[in-house]
Amino acid sequence: MRHIRLALVLLLVLLVAGTSFAQQQQQRQGQQGQGRGGGQGRGGQQPPLDLSDIPPSDYKTYTSTQDFFSIHVPCEFRVRDIEWISEYANKLPGHVYECSRGQENYSMTVINYTDVAKVFLERERTAAEGGGGGNTAYARIDVQASVGYAATKIRQEAYAANAKMGLDNWHYIDLIPGHQVQYTKPNGERVFTGIYLHEYRLYIMKATAPANQPPPGLFQQSLSVVRPDGGRVRYQSIYRHPW
Repeated sequence: MRHIRLALVLLLVLLVAGTSFAQQQQQRQGQQGQGRGGGQGRGGQQPPLDLSDIPPSDYKTYTSTQDFFSIHVPCEFRVRDIEWISEYANKLPGHVYECSRGQENYSMTVINYTDVAKVFLERERTAAEGGGGGNTAYARIDVQASVGYAATKIRQEAYAANAKMGLDNWHYIDLIPGHQVQYTKPNGERVFTGIYLHEYRLYIMKATAPANQPPPGLFQQSLSVVRPDGGRVRYQSIYRHPW
């Protein structure tokens, strides 16, 4: 009897130990499954994401109440004046806002077409004194064709660089119509541009990113046209330029 009782005790100890070992193995497998990110798909609970290694965004909002736009940019804009020669050879004032972050480049060019009729009439007056002539219809055409003309200049830049063309299509921001052109240079650098016309100002945004960097999506998507007080302009239907 004594040997039988001893055998039963040993059997009970083995059963308890085996059950505990099986439970520990199941817990380990469950933890490993969650560590591989597959727990949620199999009914488990997804562990919280660790965001401690993600650096804070260095994008800041830049607003120009002189040229009426706002945009997110990861560097400090420098501003310089330029003279823009339009499709119909009118010389117009403009500003270039530009900066760099590492190998990335960001720019916003704003051309002011407000006085294009005056500029055109002055050219025509001078031409008339020499026997020429004309009317302001071509000044109006110059404004309406400004987006297409800027897009053509960007394509010419791409062809000159032997680049591969990418996106090239109509686009809009806040229902203000425009055009986007993208291309990739032979060294892998990608160029992203957007062109928009609003109330006699032509906006040409451009960003470049090296081959090993993500595209400048926040810069591209954050452009807004603003009022003199800095408030955002938004339309309920497609904007049509007045003339």
